[in-house]
Amino acid sequence: MTDAAWSRIILWLGQYAPSTAATLNSPAEHARLQAALNQISVNVPDDLIDLWQTVDGQGGAQVESCGYLIPPLYHLLPAQYAANYLSMRLESNPSDSAHDIEALRGEAAGTYSVFSYWIPEWVPIAGDEQGMFVDCRPGPLYGCVSEHFHSDGQDGPVWASVSDMLEQTADRLWAIDLSTVVEDDRGPVEGIWHFPWG
Repeated sequence: MTDAAWSRIILWLGQYAPSTAATLNSPAEHARLQAALNQISVNVPDDLIDLWQTVDGQGGAQVESCGYLIPPLYHLLPAQYAANYLSMRLESNPSDSAHDIEALRGEAAGTYSVFSYWIPEWVPIAGDEQGMFVDCRPGPLYGCVSEHFHSDGQDGPVWASVSDMLEQTADRLWAIDLSTVVEDDRGPVEGIWHFPWG
């Protein structure tokens, strides 16, 4: 499912937004990916590993000027960046939040939270100060993708899985009516593309 959806995304980007395609990194090297996964320390779903083995997020000087690939406004994160960001967020938890954090960790995957704390089971996948994370807590929704905000907790799940996120992103890309995109907003060669994710 990950490979099929990603192939559709790549095909669309190559035709209509090559500058965004140019921001996609090569697949994560095995040793580097394993180091990132060891740093994350929780069991991540296979489709997230598959994604990083297919494309190690986005990067390069042009990434900020290119369209946000993941709705509504996020770039994909490389595995090591995700691991480092997770570590930073865990270290920034307030010293008096241990009880609340353990309570969050005990909830089932996909459970809503109003807290801006972070737990080891929330693995970032897109964005940074706010963005998407894969919820690796146990439960029927293990591996779902939720959205987090810088200071207002999290919301979701937005997608049932990473595979679902990619499949729906591919569907939305191919459903874009390019005739409705204003020509001035359609400059992928110059690195300007605002996907109409409204």
